[in-house]
Amino acid sequence: MKGLVIVQDQSAERILRFLSALDHDFTPPLSSRVNLDEYSRKLSRYAKNLFASTGNADVGHAAFYSNDIQERFAFISSIAVTEQYRGTSLASDLLDAVILECKLDGMQSICLEVAPCNAKAISFYQSFGFKRIKYNSMKLKLRAR
Repeated sequence: MKGLVIVQDQSAERILRFLSALDHDFTPPLSSRVNLDEYSRKLSRYAKNLFASTGNADVGHAAFYSNDIQERFAFISSIAVTEQYRGTSLASDLLDAVILECKLDGMQSICLEVAPCNAKAISFYQSFGFKRIKYNSMKLKLRAR
């Protein structure tokens, strides 16, 4: 997407700022499930965090874990895009970047959880080949590079 840059940044403050701004855009709101400050610190320490930015503004974020060397599966914690960039290819660009990073890390599959009532997110992930494996879980098997 023109004018956007995707970078990895582990700053807990940056993560918190972005997730707080989009809290009520999650279904259900993220703060109803986790303490945003603690969650941001956890993501900063253990997950990889990708930010899509234009100028000085963050407009997208993806957080994922690709560190399970034994089972070789990754887990997407969240992908979020500001309202202004929804309906563009930004969420797809972020998910493509996550998938590439997971492949580079030697992962064989990616799992995620999505609220069963979030039909839009379910459809989005299915368009990438994710399959429902449980009531609120989906999985994508990665092909070799």
